[in-house]
Amino acid sequence: MSSLGPPAVPAWRRALPPLVVFLLAVVTAASFRSLAPASVRPLEATDFRWYRQVAENLEAGRGLTFEGEQLAVRYPPGYPIVLAAGSFGSPTGPASPTTEP
Repeated sequence: MSSLGPPAVPAWRRALPPLVVFLLAVVTAASFRSLAPASVRPLEATDFRWYRQVAENLEAGRGLTFEGEQLAVRYPPGYPIVLAAGSFGSPTGPASPTTEP
């Protein structure tokens, strides 16, 4: 008699429990978000004005500031820097959307 140990478990069977947990988490989060009243849902575009203002100030040479005076440390500076760099020399300014919110 030889001892081969337990039979090998296929890779898809090992990946199944974490996948089920992930899908349940996504479904739960989506259902809570869709069922929550509007008064408790976060406003999706609250930081757009901040990022755009900081990017415009960077491009204009006023540094990493919000409204030209206050140091912009509310959010990490990476995104405004990318917006300002991506629109350097653009006549429409940083990240100008086709429609304003």
